[in-house]
This record gives sequence, C-alpha cells and structure tokens, in this order.
Amino acid sequence: MPKQVLAARGGRCIRMPSIDDIEALAKRRGFFWIASELYGGASGFYDYGPIGCLLKRKLELAWKRYFLGLDPNFFEIDATNIMPDKVFKASGHLESFVDPIASARSAGPRTGPTKSLRRC
Repeated sequence: MPKQVLAARGGRCIRMPSIDDIEALAKRRGFFWIASELYGGASGFYDYGPIGCLLKRKLELAWKRYFLGLDPNFFEIDATNIMPDKVFKASGHLESFVDPIASARSAGPRTGPTKSLRRC
C-alpha cells in the first residue's frame, strides 16, 4: 500500500488527493472523459465537457498571450494534431520517446513523474 501523502494546511496535515482521485472528480464534474471509453478508450485522447472546454480555452489563451508576447517575431501556427509515422521516424521520436506513465500503468500502480509531485 502506498504511503499517505500529507501536506500542511492551516497548521494541520491533510491527505493530498492522488492523481486517480483528481481524475475521478474531473470525470464526475464533466471536465473531461477518456475518448471512446465505452469502446476501450485510446491512451492520451480525451473528450472535454463544457467546463473542460472553458478551462482549456482559458489556459491556451494565457499560454499564447505569454509566449507570443515575448517577442514581436513570434507567431502562432496551427499544425496537424495527428501525423503519419514517417514524421516521427524522421525526427527520432520513435526510437527515443519514453512515456513513463503509460509504460507504468500496464505494470500496475502509476509511477514516474507524478511520484515526485506526490511528495510533501
């Protein structure tokens, strides 16, 4: 059993929610759902609900304002989201890319980058 992660809040310790707790809350509240979950889902693809769409739009706008405002010679492009494997072979992504969360899920509990975020 994993250790309970605690954080100080108002002079007392509380249990920090796990990534699974946050995901379950987001699904219940309609922020997002795993795309095609009814048919087994697709790793890394999500459908956004009404609140999720709004939050995503606001985050994208804040990101654009910050990065496009850094230099007058920065411009936005809108590239294809899904590309043929030739692109990833040529760039070296297929040989060197590692997704520790996806890899770890098949082996059991989540590990990887989120593990360090759970420490108090």
